[in-house]
Amino acid sequence: MSPIPKPTPALTPPSRRSTRLAGAGSVVAAVLVSAVLTALACDPASAQELKSRSGDPIEILADEALEWRREDKQYVAQGNAVAIQGQNRVHADRLIASYRESGRANAPGAPGPSSTSDTDIYRIEAVGHVRITLPDQTITGTRAVRETDQGLIWIVGNPPTLKTRNEVVTASDRLEYWEKTGTAIAKGNATARNTETGHSIRADVLEADLGNGPGNRAASAPAAGGPDKSSGIREIRARGNVVIETDAETVVGDHGVYRPETGVATLEGNVLLMSNDGRQVSGNRAEVNMKTGISRITRGDAAPGAADGSGQVRAIFDTGDKE
Repeated sequence: MSPIPKPTPALTPPSRRSTRLAGAGSVVAAVLVSAVLTALACDPASAQELKSRSGDPIEILADEALEWRREDKQYVAQGNAVAIQGQNRVHADRLIASYRESGRANAPGAPGPSSTSDTDIYRIEAVGHVRITLPDQTITGTRAVRETDQGLIWIVGNPPTLKTRNEVVTASDRLEYWEKTGTAIAKGNATARNTETGHSIRADVLEADLGNGPGNRAASAPAAGGPDKSSGIREIRARGNVVIETDAETVVGDHGVYRPETGVATLEGNVLLMSNDGRQVSGNRAEVNMKTGISRITRGDAAPGAADGSGQVRAIFDTGDKE
């Protein structure tokens, strides 16, 4: 009589919802900086370097694992995750890439199937110790989201901070970076401070032209053989409750423009200059040179002889005489 065979252990089928691939320091996906990927694959046996439709290779490295959530159409890179494209990098504790699939017809007569499926990454979220490095700037925060259709990255947390060679920009609400124009927008008690002089400009909203847009890179590059003396910020536009502080004075106004290369800030609307020695000068327009320390107040576009006095420049001096 033959022995009764032992039952074969049941095999546990893989989860239909997610697949987790572990690998220390391995390239786990190609996401984050590019708006669209032509392919998205994950091979645990070998690293993959993929390309966006622009042809730029993109890759993500993570110390722990990649989780592929099929039903949610998401990839999650966990553990010191880094997304790389060219000179741009995004570091975070965790990266979450949301994708969509779209069909694309092949050219008539081309080998292979008549159509293929492209995977488009439309939203990427970076969580925990977020650091974004651009060619001349670094942006830090606790959480960032990239909306690839809009070409927008927004950063929040503790506070969100943009650093260039000579400037530090912070905000209480959030920082936005618009890739096509190379523009950073700081919202909520926004402050830009020069790290060399300590001079600062703050406002409800600061909009900084970083010169990183596709049409700006060549113009912002230094001359061949010459040093790059730029701060990384071409111009800062300030809106709402603008305050400029230097070693000698404080100037307030409704809105203004500051150009770090020249050190000149121009303010308009309800301008008031208050010097440290007690002098006050008011007008409609002020030009503050943070390099020379010379400030100029004018009546701006106000009508001369206006009944409310808005067409005049007014100065108040503290003589120090007190009874």
